[in-house]
Amino acid sequence: MNDIYPFNSPIILTDDIFVEYGGITGSSTVAMRQVAYTVAEEYATDDIGTFLLPVIVTGTYSYSLISPIILDYGYINSVKEIRFLDTQERIYYTVSGTANIFVSLRDATYGIVDIHSMFANCQCVSSFNPHPYQVQVVYEPGLPTGTANNPRPLLGLVQAADMVLNQIEGFGN
Repeated sequence: MNDIYPFNSPIILTDDIFVEYGGITGSSTVAMRQVAYTVAEEYATDDIGTFLLPVIVTGTYSYSLISPIILDYGYINSVKEIRFLDTQERIYYTVSGTANIFVSLRDATYGIVDIHSMFANCQCVSSFNPHPYQVQVVYEPGLPTGTANNPRPLLGLVQAADMVLNQIEGFGN
């Protein structure tokens, strides 16, 4: 899983949801709860391998003639754009989505993308390097909208946030 979490505030949990699903606010401040909610959502994102809501992400990967690209996140809703880069990180060629001869989404759940027909076709051809050095993928991973707002995920998020909040307040020591 990727170590970078792009949100600095909760995107799902609120005080109302926290209390409704059994969370105890106690003497915690709003700031403490916001941190606990954000950390709980980050834990969940790391655990399931994708974001709780759809998000646009850009990742740069080494090009391989024989291996597919395994994206940083799973549950891919769409591939927006693929950019082919040279050793100087200049963009040689760009294709949109997967409706072309170059790119196909092999497995959306696990984030596996295949690159096809690159040899002599990506306009990055030279006698020195007949294929791209790197591939940059702009894609949209995340659970379908509304999935994270179902009772089971909310209960799990609240339980995780409650544990984090107890650690912040000192009850977990």
